[in-house]
Amino acid sequence: MVKGNCDFSAAGETEQLIKAEGVLIYMTHGHKYNVKNGLTAFSYRTQEVGADIGLYGHTHKAMIQQSNGIWLMNPGQMERHDDMRKATYGVITIENDNIRMEIVNL
Repeated sequence: MVKGNCDFSAAGETEQLIKAEGVLIYMTHGHKYNVKNGLTAFSYRTQEVGADIGLYGHTHKAMIQQSNGIWLMNPGQMERHDDMRKATYGVITIENDNIRMEIVNL
């Protein structure tokens, strides 16, 4: 878990790096990288920290894409909001150095 733009009193970091099955995963909420206006800054930060996968939120829009050999994912949101987007979550499977990502609708 990482702290977002509305988590003023929450404990925790705004960025986190974890390793799973030899794959480095970078996580941040996304607001510091202006993800609502594109993923360029976020993608560069993911590359800068040497991660294979970058996870972010902030937009609440589920998305998976690959950019310059790096996977980027926004798992979406766990509940529906007024804009009628579906509740979603993301699944990352790492097997034998292969990365599979999917968005699951609730």
